[in-house]
Amino acid sequence: MTAALLRSISAETVYRGTPPGTQDITATTFATLTGLSFTLTKIRSDTKLIVDLTATAYVSGTSGHLAIIAVRIAAADYPVAEMILNTASAHTPITGHAEITGVAAGTYTVSLRARNDVGSRTTRVDAGDRFTVNIRETWA
Repeated sequence: MTAALLRSISAETVYRGTPPGTQDITATTFATLTGLSFTLTKIRSDTKLIVDLTATAYVSGTSGHLAIIAVRIAAADYPVAEMILNTASAHTPITGHAEITGVAAGTYTVSLRARNDVGSRTTRVDAGDRFTVNIRETWA
């Protein structure tokens, strides 16, 4: 391995979770998805976080809206993935990527959060859905 490769990743956290029950997201502001949180330890303040998320969700009732999923770190929401949900009751894959800077070193509880682009729609997650989050700390 080269020195550059050894410096490229300082820490990695992988989380896999399933919602403990049915949860409806009806708001246009981020709401915490209950039971979907984990601990992240960031080693250095001068690094960035690379977040990759894969999840599923579905629309209950009227379809055709954008569902947005974020990670909450240090009291800030960082949108990671979004998907238009067009088919009612069909668990739809949602994937996304984000690069986050400005988070100080420390240990954080990371919560998964979600919102809709319009308030008249309902995004739903339940025990049939899966969430996988990979967070890598890398040099900026």
